[in-house]
Order: sequence, then structure tokens, then C-alpha cells
Amino acid sequence: MTTTINASNSGSGGLVQTADASGILALQTAGTTAVTISAAQVVTLANALLPASGGTGGASFTANNVLLGNGTSAFQTVAPSTSGNVLTSNGTTWTSAAAGGFGVGQTLTNFSSSGRAMDTTYTNSTGKPISVMFSPVASANLFAYAVIDGNNVEFQQFTPSGGGGCAAFFIMVPNGSTYRMTNAGNASIGLWWEWR
Repeated sequence: MTTTINASNSGSGGLVQTADASGILALQTAGTTAVTISAAQVVTLANALLPASGGTGGASFTANNVLLGNGTSAFQTVAPSTSGNVLTSNGTTWTSAAAGGFGVGQTLTNFSSSGRAMDTTYTNSTGKPISVMFSPVASANLFAYAVIDGNNVEFQQFTPSGGGGCAAFFIMVPNGSTYRMTNAGNASIGLWWEWR
């Protein structure tokens, strides 16, 4: 049995479907090698021409790839790439890239003893948002600001009674933004941790 399937069913440029005596189905585009679908397969498209948007062009489908339309002239196949990656689009094509978002691939890092200082501006160049958890301490009245991109976003004032005191900050810093902790009075670093 041979059946040609296309818009006019004329046999020109269409998909040819054949079956042998055992009932195994084979598919091929006109003039190409047939692709066999056996009992153990869903479909194998080793040499098949896949349709594109607009009906022209196409792509060869590789095992384990994902077939996606790019919205312009043709379908695109994307390889799985690294485990845990996600498909992202730039508006024209799809790529397999590392999953984004806060906490993914990031580590809780302790800067309490070194690597950070009061009144020093730092830049988040990690490619993702980070969080900063900061606890300044003081032996007298404590005043401190958290600053993102030059804006005072959080202020802590603590007036101890008969001793020292501390305060707590938690800020999210977008990728590419600057941040610092400003000592407005008697503050020094007690704890400084970042998810980055």
C-alpha cells in the first residue's frame, strides 16, 4: 500500500506513506529515503524533512532533541545540553541555558571576617539577583543604612540601655546593581552573609 498525502493529493512534494506485508509503516518525503516506524519506536526521523512555518525549509530531527518553531521561517531543533538547563528564547531562536532565578546555582557565603567593609560600594556581577544579610553591632547608639544603586533602602537605629546592641538588614540586590552598608554612627560588621 502506498498513500501520498499533501494539499492536492497529487503525489508531488507530499508525504508518502507505505506499509509492507507485516504492517510496519514507513514514511518518506517525496524523493527521500523512507523512515520506518517499528513496534519499538514512536517515530524515527533520521532523514525526514520536517515542515517549516510557511511550508518551506525544515530541520532534521536528532534523537533527544526538542523541536520548536522560531516564529519566522523554519522549525529549530535544540539539544538537551547540560542537565538542569531550561530552554530560553531571545525572540528569534531558542537555546538551552542554565536555569536562572535566585538560589539556583548560588551559595551562602560568609563575609563576616573578610571580603566586605563598611562604607564600601560593591557591584553584583554574578548574573543573578543576590541577597545580603547584614548585622551591624555597636557599643553605643547604632545607626546604619543599606544602600542600593545610591538609594537608602533600609535604615536601622538602635539605642542600647546599659550596653551594646545590634540590628539586622536583609536586602535583595539585582544583577548589575551596586550596594553598600553605610555607618551613620558607631556601626561595625557583626555578621555579613550573601546568597550569591
